[in-house]
Amino acid sequence: MRRLYTLYDIENKVEITDLIEINTLELEKLPKVEDGTKLWNWLKFLSSENEEDFEMVAEKNPQIKNAVARLAEISSDEQTRRLYESRHKMEWDIRGREKKASNNRAIDIAKNLLKTDLTLENIVVATGLTLEEVKALQNTK
Repeated sequence: MRRLYTLYDIENKVEITDLIEINTLELEKLPKVEDGTKLWNWLKFLSSENEEDFEMVAEKNPQIKNAVARLAEISSDEQTRRLYESRHKMEWDIRGREKKASNNRAIDIAKNLLKTDLTLENIVVATGLTLEEVKALQNTK
């Protein structure tokens, strides 16, 4: 019913689970009888074909209830769908600007810390930048 794929570093023989994982769900293998798990509820939601099934699953899980509400909202009409997509795009744009501003702030801090006697590793920890990013900043001095 569910398969999980992760990245694996062959050379170092290390599974890299904190970077990315891929989950596949086989809807056709959904057990007919509810097993009480969140996964079963989500699979039932994804495989539902009518509003009655949506509502039944939504009552058991607040996250699914939210998904049902959003689905109903964006499915209602073209204007609502465009409004939803526009709002969603705006949220992503805001997050992107916030992330860029945060990264720029981290770069400014790293530049200042490079003027001190801190090690590159400590600067990485203090700023959240990668070692490569800090080294690149060091080379631009």
